[in-house]
Amino acid sequence: MRSLGININTNVNGLMVSYNDEGPAEAPVVLFIHGFPLNKSMWMLS
Repeated sequence: MRSLGININTNVNGLMVSYNDEGPAEAPVVLFIHGFPLNKSMWMLS
């Protein structure tokens, strides 16, 4: 099941993972991964 929105939190193997899922459901998926010690805010537009 797909959860759309900003700041979605889920538990994966005992670790809290936060992600954003935005855009039309039929659109291709683009995955942005940040390096340690940064966070997903680096991908936000000013």
